[in-house]
Amino acid sequence: MEENQKKTKLKSSRRPGEYKRKSAEPTEEHKNPIVRFLARTGYTVWLIVLGVGIVIAFIVSVALL
Repeated sequence: MEENQKKTKLKSSRRPGEYKRKSAEPTEEHKNPIVRFLARTGYTVWLIVLGVGIVIAFIVSVALL
């Protein structure tokens, strides 16, 4: 019985936690100009929000010293 279980066990070529990457192109290089615009705008807005958050965190940390 153990021999049958060993034979039917399939091994994965990927490590645990490693996911298969889709072959799709990045959204910044998409064929559709609307998708490209939304992707670039989204990344830009995210960077601005991140920068504002860093500045606020710095001001609060200095104020609490």
